[in-house]
Amino acid sequence: MSWLDIYGQTKAIDLLKTDLLADRIAESYLFTGPEGTGKRKTALEFAKSLNCEKFIGKPEPSEPEPDEPSLFGADPAPEPVPAPQGKSADPCDVCVSCKKITDGIHPEIFTLDFDSQARLLELDEEKNLTQKEYRIESVRALVSRARLTSPGGSHKVFIIDGAELLNASAANAMLKSLEESPKFCHWILLTASIERVLPTVRSRCRKVPFAPLTADAIETILSRRPDLTGQQIDGDELKKICASCDGSIGTALFLTGEVSESCRETAAAIVRLSSGTSKKSARELLQDSAKVLSEGKRAGMKKTAEQFLRVLSLEAAHELRQNPQVRTAEMLARVIQSHEDLRRNVSPQMIIDSLFMDSAR
Repeated sequence: MSWLDIYGQTKAIDLLKTDLLADRIAESYLFTGPEGTGKRKTALEFAKSLNCEKFIGKPEPSEPEPDEPSLFGADPAPEPVPAPQGKSADPCDVCVSCKKITDGIHPEIFTLDFDSQARLLELDEEKNLTQKEYRIESVRALVSRARLTSPGGSHKVFIIDGAELLNASAANAMLKSLEESPKFCHWILLTASIERVLPTVRSRCRKVPFAPLTADAIETILSRRPDLTGQQIDGDELKKICASCDGSIGTALFLTGEVSESCRETAAAIVRLSSGTSKKSARELLQDSAKVLSEGKRAGMKKTAEQFLRVLSLEAAHELRQNPQVRTAEMLARVIQSHEDLRRNVSPQMIIDSLFMDSAR
């Protein structure tokens, strides 16, 4: 992983590199922007730069690398930031610290998400599946770690993926740490919905905006880097995927890597059915519904249903933008409600059956 693996976020990366080179690293950052635009990868790369031997040590300055051709014609390359003697904003990716961060085993880098919260709080499987917010106990555990001295001058970095999920108690527990952390301790909060982050948290963080990518930019990336998806995708199908992923390379990779072509085709068929451009019998609808979850025998029924609902919501949102209709809007609302039903452990088959039948009304 390197800065070059983060696509279309020139301004955000330039801001962070400038902070590194000018030695004005903030106690806390708030990365804002759509899901799947590289916020988490950027946070880890920033943590890697902070702890790289090239940054904390005194290596000889290296020759600057030639400029790479940009994939994004509308986004001009930033002015280069001169590096002070003995510093670099680019991690080496070969030192012990860089390798540990790449492998996710660095003891001073911690990412809070629902999986790590489940481990912190020792939640059982049932409670793990019903998590909806970050709790005060999790934040207190991180704050306690922040107070410990780092061995060898390492920078502690705490990444909270989904800052809008902090409940009021959890957010209040970390306010002091956000602005008064030890010199070598930094907080990076990620959010796709800055308006849902508490104002007291927002005001204490340096904002770093991440922009949605254009459909053309995502298409260029995926066509030039088939290794990202592990497959070569037909040009027309690739265009359709890129147009429906809301500027998110992460969503594009989800649609091309995790989701089968038949799943995408079935979701598109339901949207056509809901908009009145296709007709099917009840028997055919139920057969299609059963087919959607047939892959659940391998991946798990609930996970398969979650994936299908996500694909269906993207298809419906894309159709709504292209051809606004009340029926399509109503269907999108039903899909959103189905997500909630699935979280409450309603039968996946019942949810998908109901969606298929409702689409034909």
